Amino acid sequence: AELADAEKKNLALYQTNREILETYKKKSGWTALLQKDPFTGIKQVEIESKVEQIEHDMVDELRDSNLDAAQ
Repeated sequence: AELADAEKKNLALYQTNREILETYKKKSGWTALLQKDPFTGIKQVEIESKVEQIEHDMVDELRDSNLDAAQ
């Protein structure tokens, strides 16, 4: 029972993290403008890399039994 509860909580945490990342990706135009470097775009690449790293870390921490449910 404890394992099943832990798996449920693990999946819920994963889904919450996904929602946070989606909100971040869909930020307002003004916020996006402030974060972008209009000349080189280096900051945007840095942000995208960080988002991808967080996504990979979330999947790595997900229990095997929740991989299919997370997709």
